[in-house]
Amino acid sequence: MELTDLEGAEFRLCDDPASLAQAEGEARAARAHVLRAGWRDPDYAGLRDAGFVIRPDWIMFTREVPEGTDSFLAAQVRPNRTRLAMDALAGYAMSLEDPVTERSYEEFLPLYRAHMGRIHGGLDFAGQLREAVLGGDHLLATWRDEAGALVCGMIARQDRENSLLHVRFLAVREPAPAPATTAGMYAVAASLAPAYGLKTLSMGIEMNFYGAVLSPGLCLYKLRLGGIPVPAGMLGEPDCELVADKMLGLRGLRQPVLCFEQLPVDGDAPYAPPAAGDLADAARRLRLVCFVSDETDEAAVRPYRRWAQLRRVR
Repeated sequence: MELTDLEGAEFRLCDDPASLAQAEGEARAARAHVLRAGWRDPDYAGLRDAGFVIRPDWIMFTREVPEGTDSFLAAQVRPNRTRLAMDALAGYAMSLEDPVTERSYEEFLPLYRAHMGRIHGGLDFAGQLREAVLGGDHLLATWRDEAGALVCGMIARQDRENSLLHVRFLAVREPAPAPATTAGMYAVAASLAPAYGLKTLSMGIEMNFYGAVLSPGLCLYKLRLGGIPVPAGMLGEPDCELVADKMLGLRGLRQPVLCFEQLPVDGDAPYAPPAAGDLADAARRLRLVCFVSDETDEAAVRPYRRWAQLRRVR
């Protein structure tokens, strides 16, 4: 057994099913947040019965946008906020670059790094993926003020195989043009997807664990934008897989702690991956789980109740 930091929380990894009960006792004694079944080919059904959550480790929030921005707005909880952000962006000069040039990429990076520096646990993923961004299948949209300074921008990848426009990096200067500037940029991306012959918008890939590195508010934000979560592995992300975790405690985490569990289906392979390209089926098989404790503030939980199943951690 090993105690390690995963996704910003303390995980105890158990690599032997025969010692699972012992591992749970040790994990609780060590005040770990999560016990993970780390052996090969686990019995997911049995683990689920034992209180484990079977979940994809990475997800994407997606939306099919055949009518562009109209499709994107139609599913939102608060579309007027997005419209206000779009109106604010319309007051700046927008440019679109496809493919991304090294000069434009280098100009975007300081804005992106400053943006990520204001986010808890923010990392410079755009800087780390230079070769991919400059590889020819990415585009860069930017907005500038009258002086020519960057106000905000986004980098997206055209995934022809999955008919997907995948927004990978967003950045907004401080102060932002509007409270929901990122939503306004997603709306612009939704308009670009059908223009490029792509069916679906992705609002980014992220760890399927909210309450540590990622804020639970990020999950709520994407849901209110009409985002539909699907396992990232079905959309061309090769390193994504199912994991089996048991939540043991919420001490020190940002509550409520959230993740999307994958529900079993009937048949001999209840946890087989969804059919390639069938986003609707994949979405039906995910359910938001909201972990709470006796110390969790009910007001913090209330916004998630329409989507989530609550589970109490003792």
